[in-house]
Amino acid sequence: MHPAQLPVDEFLTKCEFRTQRRSGPGGQHRNKVETAVFATHMPTGIVAHSTKERSQGKNRSIAIDRLRVKVAIEHRSAAARSSDPSSNDDEKKFQTSELWRNRSRGKRVTISRNHEQYAAVLAEALDCVAFFGWNDVAAADALEITRSQLLKLISMEPDALAEFNRQRQQCGLPRLQPK
Repeated sequence: MHPAQLPVDEFLTKCEFRTQRRSGPGGQHRNKVETAVFATHMPTGIVAHSTKERSQGKNRSIAIDRLRVKVAIEHRSAAARSSDPSSNDDEKKFQTSELWRNRSRGKRVTISRNHEQYAAVLAEALDCVAFFGWNDVAAADALEITRSQLLKLISMEPDALAEFNRQRQQCGLPRLQPK
């Protein structure tokens, strides 16, 4: 299971948090308390932070959301990493999760960028694309959605689209842009 697919409570047990004073919005009351929150996913070493709000609690929530999405983008599951991109795509089988099957119907995937499960769905989509050597057509077929739906899902997060295109270029494939 990909770390971004873990329930939030379980994901948080694998994270470390620290706070500090940072500049940003808030005027004269800004630097009196440590409102900036830095979250680190310990198994991967991936870090996200938030200094946007004056409230440490709000910054913690934002940092957790950012961390889950960053882990979804930057970390590939063992199944995706162990795939041989040179093997025939017709022979490969990618197993979708129950979460994915609940979110996709009729060649479409429905989820908002702000939904709690977005990071998990994004991680599964990126794992599938990585499994197929960054071939978006084969991945969309395996996920039982259209290619445009796959690109729409990935492009909801600009960093995910950038990583997707970076990986495609490393495989000698052209960059893709959603319509």
